[in-house]
Amino acid sequence: MNRKIVTVLTFILFFVGTPIAHAAPTIVIQGGPYSGLKYDGNDIYLAIKGIPTSKGIYIFEAVYDTTGARPTEINPTAQINVIDGGKTDSKGTFAASDPAIHLKVAGTWIDPKTKKVTDCLVVTCALFAQYDYPTGSYSDLSQDQYFAPKLTFIAGGAPSAPKPATSAFTVFADGTQLSQTTPGTLYFEKEVKLKTISTKGSVRYALSPDPSGVSVCVLSGHRLRALKGSTACNLEVTVGTKTGYFPFFLKPSAQTVNNTNQTITVGQRLILRRLTNFGEAITFSNATPNICTLTNASVKAISSGDCVINEVAPASTNYLALNEKITITIK
Repeated sequence: MNRKIVTVLTFILFFVGTPIAHAAPTIVIQGGPYSGLKYDGNDIYLAIKGIPTSKGIYIFEAVYDTTGARPTEINPTAQINVIDGGKTDSKGTFAASDPAIHLKVAGTWIDPKTKKVTDCLVVTCALFAQYDYPTGSYSDLSQDQYFAPKLTFIAGGAPSAPKPATSAFTVFADGTQLSQTTPGTLYFEKEVKLKTISTKGSVRYALSPDPSGVSVCVLSGHRLRALKGSTACNLEVTVGTKTGYFPFFLKPSAQTVNNTNQTITVGQRLILRRLTNFGEAITFSNATPNICTLTNASVKAISSGDCVINEVAPASTNYLALNEKITITIK
């Protein structure tokens, strides 16, 4: 065979078999359970955020591809579409705003074309997501992700994740009742106190492992705290033999500074705190230079009236920007 032809064929085979690299997905998908699943069918509830306006993602159960490429062995009955601005129907489409997005996975399935039987006790099964709406976006690889790279099934069947209507207990976070289908909200570094009301059985709290392998929440007894201001985490609450799964979206916290409105007299100085509660340096500006002077963080009263000082500090992925003002009354 001609050397040039061999070279070209080698390149083509390498290109086809190699997954295309792209930036990390921006759509965040979290849910559960991903382990102890009933072999003949188990509902998995999902909390999703970051779907762009008028876009949609295709989520399905498949055999995990160790190269990271799109899967080719797909469960024909475990597939849903989640669309921003869409409508939930009975055919596997969910509105992105729907609080009860879920799909039913199984430990085995048969390919309708090839008749091949897939057994998740033999191969590694996973949940995969990719763009698939609007038409033509299928070729966009930017959101391709194995967000649950390993589903664990138990032959003979562990119980499915309980739905809210059949739960034998009620869970609260700082007095607010939690839902297994509508995600709660946790703010960065803000701790909430958990309380479970049940007629019987001891209560155990746990966190579902994050698919990324990085802990984004932490449990200490019956207290739950967010370690990040984005993504999501999933709380598992077990009472006796029943387990409920309660998703949370994580959000950035507000920055604060302990500079309060005060009263001073002409000639006095007031030193302002220079750091926010998250350690960001504050930039000050004087809105009333005829009433007071401002040097770095030192305010001096020069005339009676209201001295207004603006305080700003930058945001991060974990907390919001600070943009406040304090009023110092000068007499």
